[in-house]
Amino acid sequence: MRYTVEELARAVDGEVFDVEESATVTGVSTDSRHVKTGDAFVAIKGDKFDGHDFTGSAIVNGAVVCIVERGRRYYGLPRIEVADTLIALGHLAKFHRIRTAPHAKAIGITGSVGKTTTKELIALVLERKFNVTKSPKSFNNAVGLPPTLLRVSETTEFIISEVGTNHPGEIAYLAARLRPDVAVLTRIGYAHIGFFGSTKAIAHEKADLFRILPSGGLAVLNAESPHIDVFKKSIPEGVEIMTYGLCKSVDVAAEAVEPLGFNITKFRALGVDFKVNLPLSLIENALAAIAVGHALGIPVEEIRDALSEFKGMPMRMEITEIEGVTIVNDAYNANPDSMTALFRTFSAHPNKDKLIFVLGDMLELGDFSEQLHREVGRAFVDAGFKRLVAVGKQARFIAEEAMLGGAKVFYFEKVDDVADLLVAMLRQGDTLVLKASRRMQLEKIVEELKNALPSALSA
Repeated sequence: MRYTVEELARAVDGEVFDVEESATVTGVSTDSRHVKTGDAFVAIKGDKFDGHDFTGSAIVNGAVVCIVERGRRYYGLPRIEVADTLIALGHLAKFHRIRTAPHAKAIGITGSVGKTTTKELIALVLERKFNVTKSPKSFNNAVGLPPTLLRVSETTEFIISEVGTNHPGEIAYLAARLRPDVAVLTRIGYAHIGFFGSTKAIAHEKADLFRILPSGGLAVLNAESPHIDVFKKSIPEGVEIMTYGLCKSVDVAAEAVEPLGFNITKFRALGVDFKVNLPLSLIENALAAIAVGHALGIPVEEIRDALSEFKGMPMRMEITEIEGVTIVNDAYNANPDSMTALFRTFSAHPNKDKLIFVLGDMLELGDFSEQLHREVGRAFVDAGFKRLVAVGKQARFIAEEAMLGGAKVFYFEKVDDVADLLVAMLRQGDTLVLKASRRMQLEKIVEELKNALPSALSA
């Protein structure tokens, strides 16, 4: 990246103050702690912080210029003033993508569950043949997508990004900046339903990623997702449609599916045998990657070899062994659909008495929260599980339903109180499964057990 301050100001419709317009910018940062010499620092306002408070630190750390909002006093700060810094960040990303890699194709992945895993799997497949720039971690919103576009280089051939939403209009905004050539749907569910009111409204929102596809583009759809008709109707003429799923009436289907433990699955697709480090509940994500790779001309055997290298992701069915106890940390995030998928994964466990679940709050469910937490509690019992530790104010409803169903249940309002109980409960041969929305921070339990469990089990 190498632009003048003047070029950036034009890109964000801003006005330059107290810095030479010819000054050179070689990077963009939204975190003053990570600013490098030559960066432009974009002062983003968040729920818990305001980047405008750190403009001085950004300059000290080497920033050439700060992009800030109009209406404040800046006392000689080298700056570009704009109406809204978040929108300016999006404009910067779009400008850089067009200037640096106009030839690059973009793949956008949306859905209520499985976006990050699907992104990683697609990247593994495409890296066999193409130079890929992918979004880090789960960056998928108005703050997270622009840094992905700002990372593209002249050699980038494919940009792969998640496209998420928790309020109406966000997908259309992000799609206009990503400009996808390929759009992938995982599955529609209840995630963020508190902001939308219904799963059909969520589907209409996410369909905005498909409405912007160009003629000659590709739509890859999970045929078994609720409201699939909403997506099919949103796709413009001239766009190829590929479907995938566990049923047979799709373009890419999984056949002869066989779980080998709770985190490895064998299946057959497009005439080739696959073995992947994924639970049965995430095989749909692998099918999406197979569909994209196949459509882009990668031989199925190479797709198989790429997917066999998948090692999993932090806090997504992440396994830790401690003195004969298996801990499965799937607590990166949670919603009713991913909870019930987790239950399906462990439903074939040979000894359910050796399973202990720690289930926490599922957030952003709005007026549906009590109902959906109670449904998860009933699904827990229906799957035949016996031992539950529920954590959080909303998880109380999971606990109540599980108790009514005869499960042995412990309830805590705060996660800090859980580890001591688990140290007393766990025995060699047990499997502990953790699942909750990210803000519940269930990973604290894993760290505490790493310290306390070895001495407790050897006592």
